[in-house]
Amino acid sequence: MDLFEIEEPITDTAFEPVFQPAPAFLNELNKEQKKGKIKYIYQSENQYIIQIVKDDRKLKEGVWNADSKSWILAPKNYTIEILNTEHQIYALQKEKEGKYILFNNKTKQKIGSKSYDSIDSNGWVRYTNENKQQIYYYIDILTGKEYKD
Repeated sequence: MDLFEIEEPITDTAFEPVFQPAPAFLNELNKEQKKGKIKYIYQSENQYIIQIVKDDRKLKEGVWNADSKSWILAPKNYTIEILNTEHQIYALQKEKEGKYILFNNKTKQKIGSKSYDSIDSNGWVRYTNENKQQIYYYIDILTGKEYKD
């Protein structure tokens, strides 16, 4: 029996990994892709963030719906952070050292036009400007509107 590390649930607070038997839905995933950590998305409709790995290195993450047995968000991003489960607002990081963008998974649209070094679920962002200064401020994660001093 395969054992996978499943971190559950994803909420606005920290969570601890739990080792348990691999969920049956993993049989539906592409057999060519090796899976890493699997995180259940709290209060979702049976959705999981699944890492695709190679040589024990994380390559990408995607969001899998275990009921429909399909990718909701294909594994094309290095990191997917769930900022708001009700509105399905995610922070997506395309590459390992890249910046994050806001993404509305319901509409499949980028929110706003900026990218950030980090985005918290409360809207607190960190941005490094062209002078290498780190700037912190709040944004509305639903609209991308910025609230600077």
